[in-house]
Amino acid sequence: MLYQISRNGQMYGPYTLDDLRRYVASGNVLQTDLAKTDEMPDWLPVSEILSSAPATPPTQSAAGEAVYAPLAATPVAVPPTTTAPSGVYAYPNPPGLNWILLLLLGFFTCGFFLFIYEMIQASWLRKIFPNSRVLFFYIAFIVVEVVSIFIQFGRMAFLFGTLAHNPPNPNFGVVFPTGFFLTFFISIILSITTIVLFIEARFTMRDELVAHYNSGEPVGLKLDPAMTFFFGAIYFQFHFNRITAIKEMARYGVPSGY
Repeated sequence: MLYQISRNGQMYGPYTLDDLRRYVASGNVLQTDLAKTDEMPDWLPVSEILSSAPATPPTQSAAGEAVYAPLAATPVAVPPTTTAPSGVYAYPNPPGLNWILLLLLGFFTCGFFLFIYEMIQASWLRKIFPNSRVLFFYIAFIVVEVVSIFIQFGRMAFLFGTLAHNPPNPNFGVVFPTGFFLTFFISIILSITTIVLFIEARFTMRDELVAHYNSGEPVGLKLDPAMTFFFGAIYFQFHFNRITAIKEMARYGVPSGY
């Protein structure tokens, strides 16, 4: 059974019961420190846990005599190891591309790489948030955008076909067929739909990231709506870089805050 130790809001451990006895004897763990296991509903003082815990049973030698493990002549003081909050290492790290490099790649590719990277971020999000809908919105955006492009080509075909077979009348101008206006209105509706899907994808990702990084991995993440709207993947990547750094510092026992 493993115990977590809490002292002044700082978490240490996990330790076995024998570890606790050794650290109490060496002074690394205090009797007044709080401890609990995953099965315990409340924190209890270390002294209460040690007093209620059964003593380590002696082993039997070949002759049937009880043999007790010898105590070290000089106990070695081992400081408790600081660990990150529970659940931090149960999830994969976010994409690790530096946000400045992402900004430059997006600039030199006219935003194309940014969209590809948003798909990468959405795919990763499903690993930590299985019910994530972000990838669905991006896929729907691509499908609607492709349909919109075909509709645009159809509208241009109607336009050129009309001009080729019906030269402009000086009195009435060009008479366009019904198909031209139909494709025109459909393309407007599809364009609005792509905008809505794209914005919905960004803000759904924002909501899911905030939910996860304040519960599953409680680092206290906050995301500004305006920055989410204007910068999207770059803004998310900036925070991903910070979250990865925080997790690495926690791994080596360096206290850090968001």
